[in-house]
Amino acid sequence: MNLTDAMKNVLSIQAQVAAETQDPYHIGLYNGMLMICANHDGTSYEPMWLPSAIKPKTNVEDVRDFHNKFQVPMAEQPSFLDGNAHEFRVKFMQEELNEFADAYEAENLAAAADALVDLAYVVFGTALMMGLPWADLWREVQLANMTKELAKPDGSNSKRGNPLDVVKPDGWQAPDHWPALGLNPSDEVPVFNATLQVLQLGRQRKEQA
Repeated sequence: MNLTDAMKNVLSIQAQVAAETQDPYHIGLYNGMLMICANHDGTSYEPMWLPSAIKPKTNVEDVRDFHNKFQVPMAEQPSFLDGNAHEFRVKFMQEELNEFADAYEAENLAAAADALVDLAYVVFGTALMMGLPWADLWREVQLANMTKELAKPDGSNSKRGNPLDVVKPDGWQAPDHWPALGLNPSDEVPVFNATLQVLQLGRQRKEQA
């Protein structure tokens, strides 16, 4: 969708906005994104929402679309995969990683780029199959990573002795993923039997032939 079509879609929902709020509003850019903004305090506009018609999909959402189209099973809650499915996904990720290494040896940049995207595709797909809340997990890791620091100029606080190393300062806190997963460390983690679902889908597919 181009910007002209996007603007048309935004303008088409102005009546809905007016019906839901008495605040003045306008359409503008917020962090580089086209947003509908409302003036709640009479002085400044703040974003209300980004219309779904123009909201760009994330990479994970693209992979979810792929899984939905081809009936790749996905857990409804954070879970481990069953043994067979887990082993398959590990081999799948390793295969793409090997292709990236091979592309480097072959000095083929396009192949290297393709392998990296494929690797990310498989990683995202594995997370979706496991029912993991990717955006929340990513945010937690990002917050923790951004509190790290550059090593001292002499590299004395780097395990590698490298002044350009990124190190964990005193008091650094590792990502805490348990809240996003909806589990406690002592909880029994569910196991999603993706292999069984694939077998069932395969039988149904054959019956349709």
